[in-house]
Amino acid sequence: MEDCFGPLFGLTNAPFLCVRPLDGAGFSMTRLQYRHHGPSGREFSLPAMNAYLLMLYLQDAYHCDLAADGTTTPVRRFREGSLCIIDLSQGASFRLHSDLNSIAFCLPHDLLEEVTELPKSPPPAALRCRRGDDDDVMRNLAASLLPLIDDPDEIARMTVRHVAVAICAHLLQRHAEAHRRAGGREPLSIWQEKDAKDFIIGHFASDLQIADVAASIGLAPGPFTRAFKAVTGVTPHRWLIRYRVGRARRLLAEAALPLDDVARRCGFADKVAMTREFVRETGRMPASAGDHGLH
Repeated sequence: MEDCFGPLFGLTNAPFLCVRPLDGAGFSMTRLQYRHHGPSGREFSLPAMNAYLLMLYLQDAYHCDLAADGTTTPVRRFREGSLCIIDLSQGASFRLHSDLNSIAFCLPHDLLEEVTELPKSPPPAALRCRRGDDDDVMRNLAASLLPLIDDPDEIARMTVRHVAVAICAHLLQRHAEAHRRAGGREPLSIWQEKDAKDFIIGHFASDLQIADVAASIGLAPGPFTRAFKAVTGVTPHRWLIRYRVGRARRLLAEAALPLDDVARRCGFADKVAMTREFVRETGRMPASAGDHGLH
């Protein structure tokens, strides 16, 4: 199996690793470290293939999509730790306006189909395209693979095969295509979804009102809430709470901070409110690094 993405970015020596996790379909991961030069963006085109590109950003990146008719989307920021999922059935093109430090995964449609045939696996489904989604599980799975890409011995390959199956199962569970409304229209475009989530992330520590999120993409609160839930499975308020809990978990893991400080930094009214939501989302009480209980 060959590297799917390195040469397309002009990176002929990019570290990559390819395995066959199950019966036949391959799985590949490539470490992309592209240095951008000059004031204008550089265009890249990915050929059509029966696979998804999963891009996990290791540092902030800025790029826009290029449509077949020559139109472009606005240049957007893709935050460190976020991911994109792109169906390459018809190829894809984009213009990069920054350095790119990321891991690119090639996930063939056939591999996802093979994973759905395993016991207790999610049902078959197409993956919904994502742009800059925050996904702690995928971030942690990718982090476990990153050290293996430079030393692909047989033990590393065995580990990658197991993690590849876990990645596919997680994507099918979390990012499966949502049902569309009658008439085939999606409740939110992928860009409206991204812009709404970016607005939430940019204001998560404040007294954020859902009406402000809706207004940021030109919708009224009611239709926005229904559309957001239709494509994500949760309301905007619940998505905000889950993001706050995720940030709190990271803060608690990194430093021995008082719970009141963590709650304030993450947008909760106090540590009691944070604890209630923390337990609801994780099933555990929050604890600072090196601690084992609630202050």
